[in-house]
Amino acid sequence: MELMRLGGPMMWPLLAVSIAALAIILERFWAVIAYRVPRGITTQSSRTQVIEAASKLEPLSAFVQELRSEAPNEDMLAMEGQSVVADMEKRLGLLAMLAKCATLMGLLGTILGMIETFSVIADTTSGIDMSLLARGLWQALITTAAGLIIAIPSYIALALLEGRAQAMAQFLSLAANICTQTEKRSTP
Repeated sequence: MELMRLGGPMMWPLLAVSIAALAIILERFWAVIAYRVPRGITTQSSRTQVIEAASKLEPLSAFVQELRSEAPNEDMLAMEGQSVVADMEKRLGLLAMLAKCATLMGLLGTILGMIETFSVIADTTSGIDMSLLARGLWQALITTAAGLIIAIPSYIALALLEGRAQAMAQFLSLAANICTQTEKRSTP
């Protein structure tokens, strides 16, 4: 609590941002557990291998249903794939915004602390009270640190989550290509 007081008025918005970012990170990691990207599927994989691998994931059921049809529709596969990726990317834009805001809020706290420090210097006509200067400097440093402590893990989590979504998008694209190309090759 002492750091909250020393950090000044920007610490409360930073606390709110940290709680929101943590909630999103935990929810998104919990949600993407169901989206394990199947391994071992390459351009040389068969349609059966692709369908078998994708069938193991419940969130891909509509995509797999289209893959299993006699003549998979490329547009339907693209639409189902986009839906899966969009579900994996839910709230990632908000997480990115919170990480950016944490950095900027920390910077704003720094500026407010420096304003307080220079205000004390400007109001002093005789000797400068170092404890008053230290309070402004504390505020500046604490809010900067708090903003970075929130932003850095948020950006790392964002990169991991976006990477997982991108890997799934690549798998879905490969799966759709394998299944539609197989169908095109077998059609005279």
